[in-house]
Amino acid sequence: MDSADPLPKSYWLALGSLVPMVLGAFGPWVTVLQTVTFSGTDDNAGKTVVGCAAAAGLILALLARVRNRWLCIVPFLAAALGTWVAGYNIHDIRSAGDPGLESTEWGIWVALAGSIGLGLASIVLGVQTKPDRRDERIPIPGSTGKAKARNPWGVFVLAIVTFGGY
Repeated sequence: MDSADPLPKSYWLALGSLVPMVLGAFGPWVTVLQTVTFSGTDDNAGKTVVGCAAAAGLILALLARVRNRWLCIVPFLAAALGTWVAGYNIHDIRSAGDPGLESTEWGIWVALAGSIGLGLASIVLGVQTKPDRRDERIPIPGSTGKAKARNPWGVFVLAIVTFGGY
């Protein structure tokens, strides 16, 4: 997948999965005594899901430009954390004891579905993204040798870190 190639459908699915994650995080997660409702952002759990969606969104935006398959790890990890947070809270609410005391609401389920969707889409996106071709050797004109193309910024940083030894 070259930066001139169109983005695959899995990219748009991953990006679209961020919407239910955020909506679910701000939506109601639990109702206590059938009267008081708490949203996910009333506690740190919903804020964690929003943070996961934000981190995944930033990396997906970078992925649209750079097209490096290893960047798909970050949205996958964000999805795993979002899924764990929502799933843990669902378990916590359901194991509270009396079913009439606490009940799960739609927001936590939407956040869970969005997180699972992001995880699946990021796996497919990682498979569909072609490997980075910067490791290819470039023939040196007038010679039989080949050179490895380097990022100029990487060379600059390595030269500074190694005090010019690189």
